[in-house]
Amino acid sequence: MFLIPNVLLNVCSRWLFIKYGYELGTNLVVKMKGSNIIDKFVEGATIVGMMVVGAMIVGFVNLNIGCVWLIGEKEIILQDIINSLMPSLIPLLLVLSYYWILIKNKKGMYICIIASFVLGIAGKAVGLF
Repeated sequence: MFLIPNVLLNVCSRWLFIKYGYELGTNLVVKMKGSNIIDKFVEGATIVGMMVVGAMIVGFVNLNIGCVWLIGEKEIILQDIINSLMPSLIPLLLVLSYYWILIKNKKGMYICIIASFVLGIAGKAVGLF
């Protein structure tokens, strides 16, 4: 007995709310296009997106340089010097260089993959990484 009115009310309310939401949404988008609010929204979303990508670079890209110099009895670590200037500068430069390669070349993805292999193997062989 309870099931029939519940299902009927559920179906009718969904249909009405979907219709009402669609009408309000289309009217809102038309008003936003006319008043340049959508341009400000897109600009804000772009800024937030760039901040998220920057945070992902720090979290996902890890590149440590293993260069250590001994001057007298003092040990100088290149990675610590670079991180004291700007933390995560090397991963940022790596991502920006790959981004530049992807923009400038049609086959940039292949160049980035090959460059990653070459840099990784050569850097490990030389003792850089």
